[in-house]
Amino acid sequence: MRSWLPSLFCFAFLAGACCLASFAQSQTEGELHAESKWVEETGPFGLSQYLIRGEIHNRGEQAYENLQITATITDETGQLLEESAGYLIRSCGTALVDFTLRPGAAVRFVVPLEYRPPHPIDHHEITIQGETAPQGEGELATAFRRVARGEVVVLEWLSKNVLQYATGCATDPFTALRWQQYHVSSDNHFAMEHPLSVLIDEDFRRHSTIDRLSQSGERDARLYEQSFLRSHHRANRFVFQNDLGHVMSAEKSGQYPRLIDESGFRNSMQGIDWLGPGRFLAHFYGSFGDDVRYLTAQVDGRRLSRPVSESLPSQTRPGASQDGLLLVLGLAEAAPPGYYLKPAAGSALDLMYATALPGNNAPAPILYRDDEQRLAFFITPAAGEAPWQLVCLNRDSDTARVLSPLPILLPREQRAWLALSPDVSLLALAADDAQGGLWLLDLPQRPCD
Repeated sequence: MRSWLPSLFCFAFLAGACCLASFAQSQTEGELHAESKWVEETGPFGLSQYLIRGEIHNRGEQAYENLQITATITDETGQLLEESAGYLIRSCGTALVDFTLRPGAAVRFVVPLEYRPPHPIDHHEITIQGETAPQGEGELATAFRRVARGEVVVLEWLSKNVLQYATGCATDPFTALRWQQYHVSSDNHFAMEHPLSVLIDEDFRRHSTIDRLSQSGERDARLYEQSFLRSHHRANRFVFQNDLGHVMSAEKSGQYPRLIDESGFRNSMQGIDWLGPGRFLAHFYGSFGDDVRYLTAQVDGRRLSRPVSESLPSQTRPGASQDGLLLVLGLAEAAPPGYYLKPAAGSALDLMYATALPGNNAPAPILYRDDEQRLAFFITPAAGEAPWQLVCLNRDSDTARVLSPLPILLPREQRAWLALSPDVSLLALAADDAQGGLWLLDLPQRPCD
């Protein structure tokens, strides 16, 4: 039996006529906690538009679905100025449907408004209604254990015990993401500001040209939002793309920007993955189902692979060795289809594992090598409730082992990432979208045997 959730009211009061953003907080029955704010944004045609943006946190033990959002705005006399309906959104702003807000999770929402000045706004009120959802649904039985909820889009192991991760939109610069550290031994999460965020100031933007139009020299703040700016805790330069889609790097001060590749403008950048200190892989595609182009390079400007335009298209996001010199591609048109090894700057192909392939939203394969073993981790189809599984391959003995089904369904709207701990004892899985989060998988001493 489903029951209706009592209405949740959130109030945000404006501090003055010059201010169009103010947080407010409220609770209902100690479970749902909401924050909302006014924003004025520039629309697609250059006109100002007014929105209410917010986030609902479920701090209780009951799940909720079919959430309905209504906003009312009034003047200082209590006169109703507008009443509008809102909707749930993903971190990247697209609408979210068929969503269940589970305990410990949060979801964003937006309410478009027709409001225009000069009406004096005193406060707005958000009403949220929904239905209680059955407990215990939506989780797949796997060997992975969930350690966080939310749209987790970046993974970075700082040590064998500390995993730094970020939630938000995968295409945003790292300064726009919400960062946390997870300490494995204590099972604790610590919210944090990224330590390199303080470096992204006016001087950095000016020196790096990250927000400058190449032809006119004029500056546009929206270019920074589209730059994919990424950092690594042990790299001495930042990586980003400019207004022309060229892959660039710059010193942490923003000085001495260097061109790494200028052929990627024909494709849309979708991510930058760090392979190790100073080395990265950038990948490009249009949308789900498109082939993936890519490059590997050093932050000092030296490209390790062929240019993006000359890369061999891959059905999956490519993986790479830590030195960036060896790639793993998913080739569906090859005979047989499967994962193939390829030198980054060469053309030879070596079949690593024959299998049907996931799409470009699945985690990229991982290559690992030390003095004792050469391993590969990748995704293949699974039989049963979970459609995908994680496989480990010992490249020395050619022995493969299924480690676990994935705890996610990987619908086309979702993307996922894998990251191996430095001591090869844990594998972290991150996923965005409505049912995203962070999971860990314990690995045996020799995971592929």
